[in-house]
Amino acid sequence: MQRRLVEETSSYVSECLRHPELAVRIPVVQAGRGEFPRSLTPAFWDRVLFE
Repeated sequence: MQRRLVEETSSYVSECLRHPELAVRIPVVQAGRGEFPRSLTPAFWDRVLFE
């Protein structure tokens, strides 16, 4: 299982380096300066987990 996870991660990172448009952008807010609305949660995680 560990080997499979490392291989999948390596493959994903390599593909994203070849095609940066495929990488998932992680939204950021400086700690203590703001927060994201709850509605952003599925907008981000659905793409990460289900696409």
